[in-house]
Amino acid sequence: RFIDLGFYISLAGPVTFKNARVPKDVAEKIGLEHLLIETDCPYLTPHPYRGSLNEPANVVYIAQEIAKLKNMEIESVASQTTFNAKKVFGIKCRPPTERGINDYDCLCNGYGYNCYIRRNTRNKRV
Repeated sequence: RFIDLGFYISLAGPVTFKNARVPKDVAEKIGLEHLLIETDCPYLTPHPYRGSLNEPANVVYIAQEIAKLKNMEIESVASQTTFNAKKVFGIKCRPPTERGINDYDCLCNGYGYNCYIRRNTRNKRV
């Protein structure tokens, strides 16, 4: 329902916990184009460092778990979730492709719409 309203779903350390069925279900069912990843520092440290203070570098474990659950490469997860985050925060970004980042530039406002993709000198509104 939230996806239909244009929201993103963010997953943090609990998706890596052995018995955390709900975040794992969310990771499996929600399309990657609607996901964000975060560490929720300094709490909810992902496995294998659960119980210690969390830090931004641990976001890789969250991406690895999502990739495992979706049966895809971590590079695809990292590329798409980075694009999603930049789109949400209005940061100049490049849309991901199956092989990673391509040569398009995407200028988005902070709400994730009015996004213009440009290649060479042509502008195309998406």
